[in-house]
Amino acid sequence: MKHRVRKKTTGAKGGLLLAAMVVVLLLAGCGQPAASPPPMAEVEPELAQALQDTLDSAFEASGAIGVSVAVIMPGERLWTGVSGDSHPGQPVTEEMLFDMGS
Repeated sequence: MKHRVRKKTTGAKGGLLLAAMVVVLLLAGCGQPAASPPPMAEVEPELAQALQDTLDSAFEASGAIGVSVAVIMPGERLWTGVSGDSHPGQPVTEEMLFDMGS
């Protein structure tokens, strides 16, 4: 009984196959970048005022110098509020950066 021996794919055919695989893999990674999520909707004015009033009351009771809060609600709604000063005479603003938990 004769056994068939399969030759290895080498040389030009093997190199071409390898090059084709590399091109396919490179093209697979060249998709469009992920789109940015749409901006979050602001909360209703009445709810925003109630949240700010609650923040102001908690801030006054805490004895803290200044506070900045962000609340993300289901349905992609966002509320941000600030109260107090970051430094004497300089009010906290929504654009100020704080260390987390500071």
